[in-house]
Amino acid sequence: PTFGGWGIPMATDIAFALGIMTIAARQAPLGLVVFLTALAIVDDLGAIVVIALFYNTDLTVSALFLGLAAVAAAFVLGRFRVRFLPAYIALGLVAWLAFLQAGIHPTIAGVLLGLSIPAAADPEASLLHKLEHALEPWSAYAIMPIFALANAGVAISLATLDMTSPIFLGILAGLCLGKPIGIFGAVFVLCKVFHLQLPGNATKSQLAATGMLGGIGFTMSIFIASLAFTDSAMLDLAKISILSASILSGLFGTAFFKLQACFGGAGEKK
Repeated sequence: PTFGGWGIPMATDIAFALGIMTIAARQAPLGLVVFLTALAIVDDLGAIVVIALFYNTDLTVSALFLGLAAVAAAFVLGRFRVRFLPAYIALGLVAWLAFLQAGIHPTIAGVLLGLSIPAAADPEASLLHKLEHALEPWSAYAIMPIFALANAGVAISLATLDMTSPIFLGILAGLCLGKPIGIFGAVFVLCKVFHLQLPGNATKSQLAATGMLGGIGFTMSIFIASLAFTDSAMLDLAKISILSASILSGLFGTAFFKLQACFGGAGEKK
């Protein structure tokens, strides 16, 4: 019954990970900050794809076809550089409702619609740039807090936390061990194979600390947990396990950044 939670440790919470990095590693290379941002975005996109493929209900082909047709129409508009925003909004609403009826989580419609909106090097000519800046305050100060609070609603008590449960152990291992090992290992191997520098010419210690911050799951992880577990007790345990693992990941990453700064981590071989 706990196997459905396998996707919970996938996502990295962008806001919390970057916030902690800003506080704990003020001297970290800018390239490392950019790397963590890109990593968190790709993690969330991957999580959305997993939600669409593995956490959906029975598929309705006709609704899926309608949703894909709406997304395709949005891509055609983007291809011809159409900058009439209401057209994209209308197609996005059709795609969102169609994906919902098809049994695919509608967040995937939002991701696809975002990819269809035309961008340009000149911010004044870029519809995507203008839309991003128009939505940024709504996203940062309204949508994200509401999303976080709505999905994190759980009574925190010692009785809720069962440290011997497969749910707790799996989430803890996935976020606190799997994420830093996977991030550091993948980047290190790719840099060796392709003879590249670490992101931002960072040290191995800085990369390891960044990998630890990648274990902060929170919002998207809690969202996946709500889809994975219908039993309220299991869901509450999953939520408090995510919170515990995210706090530990943040503490480990902060401590590692502080230690490598104190003991001259900047001088080690890259």
